Amino acid sequence: LTPLGLRALLKWPRPLPQEEERARLVREVGIELGRSFGGQAANLVRAANQSAAELVRLVVAHFPGFRDSCVYGGSQVFLYKRAQIFVGDLYGSFRGEGLGKFRDIANLTMFA
Repeated sequence: LTPLGLRALLKWPRPLPQEEERARLVREVGIELGRSFGGQAANLVRAANQSAAELVRLVVAHFPGFRDSCVYGGSQVFLYKRAQIFVGDLYGSFRGEGLGKFRDIANLTMFA
């Protein structure tokens, strides 16, 4: 997927911020979904067995682009905010049912 292809996919009329990086991340996700989850994001979600924490763990284990971190007090701290937002968006989109049902959604730190 090229940056222009990403824009076309999103039906976005002008350049996106960090367009090259966004296209690279979409390619990364597509490759890993194909390699490890039969090309289906639903299979990734099902592999977590309705655990939000396990889905965050799977996402950061398989998709390097979701391993966000910062340096605090001289140490690297992993936040996994992107992965938690993904899980939170699933939960919200599915209204806590089906693929969005997580028995431990309240344990995600982004909701604290």
